[in-house]
Amino acid sequence: MLSTAVLVAAAGLIAVVPGAAESATGPSVVGLPVVKAAKFACGYENKVTATDSDRSTVPTAHKAGTKLDDTLHVRNVESAGLTGAYYTFDVEDAYKKHGGTPTVWWRIGSGHWKLMTLHWSTRTTSTNLPGWQSPNLALGTIPAHGTIAVEVSLSFPAHSVKGTYGDMFRFGSSACGTSFPNQGWFAGSGFEYWPWKGLEGTPQ
Repeated sequence: MLSTAVLVAAAGLIAVVPGAAESATGPSVVGLPVVKAAKFACGYENKVTATDSDRSTVPTAHKAGTKLDDTLHVRNVESAGLTGAYYTFDVEDAYKKHGGTPTVWWRIGSGHWKLMTLHWSTRTTSTNLPGWQSPNLALGTIPAHGTIAVEVSLSFPAHSVKGTYGDMFRFGSSACGTSFPNQGWFAGSGFEYWPWKGLEGTPQ
């Protein structure tokens, strides 16, 4: 049977071990560094990149109302998540004819389709060409080194100008503020409205 002196000595040894009664993951463990969550490094470009589903072909409509689909894979290249992410979408009209406004639906992944609001601008934000542009469209949080899919479905109304239209995506984040409004750009493969009859650059 241990003597009282031995028990007291043992108790004294235990008492001097720092944090012995606390969890190893607790904030009061002495000597362990406090790990802070990584913060997204806001910049001007290339913080968010994108790839097109198929850039080898241009989606083409030979009649009004035909839906032209495109899927964009948007990637956060940083080691921290990007909160408050958004994008804008521009349809460039190189003919400067300001024909009928295209109808555009969009969604994230396999989520619900949303109708995109477009307004005409003589100088779009992306390229300064005339065309239609959207407001900021919320993407939510893009995880660190993560990718999300954004799908757009565009159709031209009757009497649109026959030709090829460029498309441009701009990515930003409310977390980066107005000092860094653009975290990346992407020029899509464009869309064509090409009825079998009529001349390029004329309403059809």
